[in-house]
Order: sequence, then C-alpha cells, then structure tokens
Amino acid sequence: MRRRDRAEARRPRLGGQELLRQPGEPGDPGGAGLGGVLEPESAAPVVVEDDAFIGSRSIVVEGARVRRGAKLGAGAILTASTRVFDRATGEELPRGELPAWSVSVGSSRLQRSAGGDFAMPCILVLRRLQEGESLDKVALNELVREYDLAAGA
Repeated sequence: MRRRDRAEARRPRLGGQELLRQPGEPGDPGGAGLGGVLEPESAAPVVVEDDAFIGSRSIVVEGARVRRGAKLGAGAILTASTRVFDRATGEELPRGELPAWSVSVGSSRLQRSAGGDFAMPCILVLRRLQEGESLDKVALNELVREYDLAAGA
C-alpha cells in the first residue's frame, strides 16, 4: 500500500448524518476538532458514527469513537484513553468511547495520591436516549442545568 493510501485510511471516519459545529455558524462561535492518525501506522482512526453531535470547541482525537446518536457537549475532550463514566450508576464504561444514543459532557474525577488530590479529566454520560431520539439546544441546555453544569455555547 502506498504511503498516501495508508494516510487516507487513517483519517477520521464520519457517518453520513453526524453534526459538527463549524466556525461561523449562526449562534456558534467555534468549531470541533477531529484528529486522524499520523503515527504510528498501527494506531486506530477517530470514528464518528451516524446521527452524532459534537459540540463547539470539543476535541475528538487518537482513536476515540463516538457511537451512533451520541451527543457530546461543548468543550469536551475525548481521546482513546479518556475514562468515561455513567452518572446514573457510577459504572466506568469503555475508555475513549461515547455510548450510542447518550448525552455526555466533559468532566473531572477526583484522584487521590500520595502527592495530593488531583482532578483528572473524564467524560460523564448524563443521560441515555431512546434510539432515534433527538434533543434540541434548549433541551440540551435544560439537561445540563438539571445537573448544575455550565451550559455550552
């Protein structure tokens, strides 16, 4: 396989009906960052499945997966090693993967160590949606306020 073909194969893979906020859109001052994979060649690409939503100023890189219908709040960072937690159960979900039909935001989790207490970044799944369910911006903002989180742009 030629080098160019290998590079093409490692670009982010997007479904046909995902929604990315782009700079200059009315009411949205920033875009979302999606990263492909340049090195090493064995690394996995970013995958964003159909009907997904990635909020303004979010970053999805290093082999992370956004499953079908997942909604990622503004400013979140998702990598293949990002820890993901379900708010309702406290269960840790697969790292670097937003569950299908879920609403998630960037968060942090306290980690205690001999050197002190540190807030480590993670993703918090706020709610599971019914398959095919969609939330408009007002509903998303109300959901974020319900959990006393800062609403995204």
